[in-house]
Amino acid sequence: MGIEALITLVIGIAGAAGGYAGGRRNSQSQALGTAMSTVELLQVQVNTLTADGHAKDAVVTDLRARVELLESLVTQRARVEEVYTLAEGIRTVVDRIEERLDGAA
Repeated sequence: MGIEALITLVIGIAGAAGGYAGGRRNSQSQALGTAMSTVELLQVQVNTLTADGHAKDAVVTDLRARVELLESLVTQRARVEEVYTLAEGIRTVVDRIEERLDGAA
């Protein structure tokens, strides 16, 4: 085996080793890039879900306030109906008294 064949063999081995090392670095670089992109996408999704959660919380708070208002109105209406019924009873009594007074006169 001559010196030229040995040099060719060493250059071939060095090229293969360099290609292997470069490929590993490139592969690791691509993996790191993919991981960073995935993390960024996940962060965007988390932020979107958080914003949606805050929006839903605001809607729920608004709906609770409306329910409280409606409950208050229903309670007030029931009280008004009670007063109306009481007033009707008083009107009936007043009408009877008026009839008796008119009949007695």
